[in-house]
This record gives sequence, C-alpha cells and structure tokens, in this order.
Amino acid sequence: MKESTGAVSAIYVVIFFVIIMFGFIISTLSYYKSYKINNSLTAAIEDYGGFNDYSKEEIEKRLTSYGYTRSNSGCSVGNDDFNNNKVRLVKADGSIINDNNSASASELGYRGYCVYIINDKSSDSAPDYEYYSYKVTTGMNLDFGLFNFNVPIKMSSRTSTMYNCYGSTC
Repeated sequence: MKESTGAVSAIYVVIFFVIIMFGFIISTLSYYKSYKINNSLTAAIEDYGGFNDYSKEEIEKRLTSYGYTRSNSGCSVGNDDFNNNKVRLVKADGSIINDNNSASASELGYRGYCVYIINDKSSDSAPDYEYYSYKVTTGMNLDFGLFNFNVPIKMSSRTSTMYNCYGSTC
C-alpha cells in the first residue's frame, strides 16, 4: 500500500511541473510576440521620419499581419513628465496633444497601442522638440484560459533620436 501511494503522488508532482513548464513556454512566446510587434512599430516610425499618416498606415498593416489583439484602453503620461514638457501623446495625424496627459482611443484616432513624443532637448536654450524621439507602448494579456487568469503586460520601445529642421538651415 505504501508503494502505490508514493507512485500516485509522484505522478501528481510530475503533472504539476509539466503544467508549470508549459505556462513558462506560453508566456515566453507571448512576450516574444509583443517584443516583435513593438520593434516593428518603432521601425515603421523611423522609416517614415516620425509618426504621420504614412507610418500610421504601415503600423496598421503590420498589426493586422501579426494578428495583434487590440484593446480599447486609453493612453496616459506621468504627471512629472507632462508638467516638465518632456513627454506628450501623439494623435493619428501626427499632432501633439498639449492640453491633457491622457486620451482615449477615439481622441487619438488609433487603438491598441500608444505613441508618445519625447523632448530630447540638448540645452535649455534649444527650442522644444528640436531633438525628439518616439516611444511606442503596446499592451498584451497573458491569458491562462484553464484557470481564468489574465496578466496584463505593457511593453515599450523607443526610437532613435530625430532632428526637427527649423528654417533654411536644413
């Protein structure tokens, strides 16, 4: 009787570890997909010289081809970054939202990701957004369907610094 009880408990331990390993594998693959999507979106923004109509169209194509499930959650900027004029949200037409630090998907004109413009001023005397970069944030849910358990994860990536031309010196 002792040996049969030991075998059953050993089988339970093995099944438990197999479930844990599959969970790690699934979460790693989901994380990789989110990382791949983020890098693709920042590449589209860099290819078209900023977030504009052309890069937005390319982003929509890429999201569709990856099968990215979009959420309707809004985007927001931290109060410190917003008050210091460091980070702003960008609308679908490329214009910057200056009046508030959060926006819904309908205000932005896109959904499933957030695009921020970051002021990379070289000095206090330089004009705002002379040097800038974009930050793209995508959200995903690790869904463990058997256990009715979701883990929301936000992933961000940043473009290289870009230069905004002023006047005839370009």
